[in-house]
Amino acid sequence: MNQTEILRFLQERVSEDELKTICFHLQVDYESLPAVGKAGKGLELIKFMQRRGRLPELEAILSRLGAVGEGTPDSVKPYLKVIAQRTNRLALAPLDPQGRDAAAISLEQVFINLDAGSATYKTAHAEQENVTIHQRYSAALAHIHYRPRLVLLGDPGSGKSTLLRFLTHCLAQHALAPDKEWTKLLRWTQEKTPTFVVGDLSPSEGDKSPTTNKEECHWTMGGLLPVLVELRDFAATPFAPHSPTAVWQYIENRLRAEGFDEAVPALHALARQGRLLLLLDGVDEVPLEQRPAVWQAIAALSEGPYLENRWVATCRILSFAAAEAPKGVPVQTLQPLNKEQIDQFISSWYGVLAETGELGAEQARQMTGQLQTAARRPRLQPLAENPMLLTIMALVQTYHGTLPDERARLYQACVETLLLRWQRHKETGPGAEMPDVLAELGVNQQQLERLLWEIAWKAHSRAADRQESADIAETEVMGIAKNHLGSYQKAEQFVEYTERRAHLLVGHGGQQQRVYRFPHRTFQEYLAACYVASQRDFSRGAPKLAQRGDSWREVLNLAAGTLVFNQSNVEKALDGIREVLPERVPAAADTGGWYRVWLAAEM
Repeated sequence: MNQTEILRFLQERVSEDELKTICFHLQVDYESLPAVGKAGKGLELIKFMQRRGRLPELEAILSRLGAVGEGTPDSVKPYLKVIAQRTNRLALAPLDPQGRDAAAISLEQVFINLDAGSATYKTAHAEQENVTIHQRYSAALAHIHYRPRLVLLGDPGSGKSTLLRFLTHCLAQHALAPDKEWTKLLRWTQEKTPTFVVGDLSPSEGDKSPTTNKEECHWTMGGLLPVLVELRDFAATPFAPHSPTAVWQYIENRLRAEGFDEAVPALHALARQGRLLLLLDGVDEVPLEQRPAVWQAIAALSEGPYLENRWVATCRILSFAAAEAPKGVPVQTLQPLNKEQIDQFISSWYGVLAETGELGAEQARQMTGQLQTAARRPRLQPLAENPMLLTIMALVQTYHGTLPDERARLYQACVETLLLRWQRHKETGPGAEMPDVLAELGVNQQQLERLLWEIAWKAHSRAADRQESADIAETEVMGIAKNHLGSYQKAEQFVEYTERRAHLLVGHGGQQQRVYRFPHRTFQEYLAACYVASQRDFSRGAPKLAQRGDSWREVLNLAAGTLVFNQSNVEKALDGIREVLPERVPAAADTGGWYRVWLAAEM
């Protein structure tokens, strides 16, 4: 391509956002190009690259972008429509007590951009050769945007999966309707500091310059199509760990299984062009012995026919083994929510409920203030800093009116809300016609919860043993329910209620191989903890679970909390903690022994 052809390409086939992305890859500061508008800045970029002898770099990038201007293939659009809808659901959103879908809160209505630690990249000033622009950012979305490969760590409930789902939703919507500016929802603020370079010397990147300015940025790589992969499902299929096509083969098989056969050839072509963003969710939910193989399959994506595609993989902090992860890939950790983010979420939550008529405007305003105040209380603030727990707090206050301080009490209040909120709202109109599930099943609340405890225990036992993912087959759920309720008909009613009304079980798969999961692993852990705490031999069982590793850490912590705060049985909790402790002080090299000391202290 000569300069005239490059300019025509930039003017006719590259959007302003794509031009910004090109500048980023070339490490040229877009704003410093001495022109106004895309056409002028494109011409100035060509001149800059020509002066620096770097025009072949620009040509190489444009050759990779050649297919972007063709838009989204029609055969891919049905797939994009489905995932756009699927990823916009907020699993814990309250539904209208009268059964209307209008009151459901969608993810895009309450999404909060998370921070993941600060990083900096440099760009050259387009006019001043002795000036380098330092761009500092901390938003998780920015890390994914600027880094072609990324490992993102976080605590349970820190928002790892939600972040990937929101990114998937916005990119899918953008591919379907580019003129709707969906990528501008993927925004963040970063600091921009010009520094003068004299020889090899320049100011430290950590120094604050008086000329530092804050700049509003948004996602500019709209040509990428999202493919969300739940890694526990990937790990449950046969794959060759070192094959660069292992992940793609799974994606293709999954697309065909879900009826998107027509999308496969087009997505395959896009994958070869490097136009996919692979969102690889949940390494921690992969069986322990399979994690190295899954990491190898992810690392293999940097080779073979699909090496140009970008990817981000998520994992819990405690389950991350750096030695197993791909070498040279940056690792960032999601940070707790700050006060501004907490307030923003609460305002958005109650704002949506007011808009949909679930709450009156004044009631929503009062609840917003109450929860924002409560979230600043010393005992609740650490919980509110976790996106999952903050969602639970909002859910509990919406339907309970008050908030408990302790985590086990908070989870219990949320379970009660999800299980029984329909009954509490019976008097509000048409909801009065809904059957009383407890009466029809012939059980009380505690019996219904005990049934869920056992299901959670079974599911978590499999995940913790690392033999299978944390799914439980419909046949097994039905079997447990039948044992508790006495009949297959009641078991069916229980499953339908907990999935369709309470949303404590989430069904996956077709009718032939249907499995259930809890909406979040934290619920699975809490309900499994209730099962553990209910056992007469808790003091003997606790040390055995402690020996199984970090998968049971949360369960044991919550079991102790349940005994103390929900059952007022401090003695039983202390008996279990005493047995978790080693009989004597561990040797310095006894990591297992010291882990039990640490766990007992946490409990």
